[in-house]
Amino acid sequence: AHTSVRVSEGYADDGTLIRSIWVNGKPEASTAPVDLRLQWLLGHIPLMLHGEVRTAACVGLGTGMTAGSLLDAPGVETLTIFEISPAVARAARHFDAWNGAVLTQPRTRLVIADGRHALGSTTQQFDLITADPVHPWTRGSSDLYTLEHFQHVRQRLAPGGVASQWLPLYELSFEDVRTVCATWCAVFPHVSAWLMAYDLVLIGSEQPLRSLEEL
Repeated sequence: AHTSVRVSEGYADDGTLIRSIWVNGKPEASTAPVDLRLQWLLGHIPLMLHGEVRTAACVGLGTGMTAGSLLDAPGVETLTIFEISPAVARAARHFDAWNGAVLTQPRTRLVIADGRHALGSTTQQFDLITADPVHPWTRGSSDLYTLEHFQHVRQRLAPGGVASQWLPLYELSFEDVRTVCATWCAVFPHVSAWLMAYDLVLIGSEQPLRSLEEL
């Protein structure tokens, strides 16, 4: 056993019921509007920039909302989710109302494994690769922000593929944020960054990205 997972509920200041997932004592995601937007857009932005995604992968499951957002595109034929913890997979079922019951969908394949190692060792390629929000502050998660991992992500992209990565702008120093951005830019020749409240969505591709005018 390496993970403790808790699903909790509480109320926002306006009385809205908020459901949250906690991993090893740290809140990872919730159904608060600002969190919903981020989790969904981690999937929707690369979907939009690619335009014709058929195979997709998500590193980390969490609430399942980022992975589930990928199935909003009817052209996606297969979605592979890499999740290290069976406990997280069980907890994600409590968010079916927000993730589209992603784990029950026939297009979904859940792989219980360390996502970094699994992505680095597979030969499969994907049109889109994203990652569920996992804070680099969390023990062991900083490996998902390294040059080597980003290189594996690029290597697993099919021609014309697009990758996205969450980068929080809180609980990190300016140097931390600048280092991760520089590392991402060192791997992908074509990049963009999308600001979501107090988060960034980093986008990377080997091919020029579509402009807003083309979308």
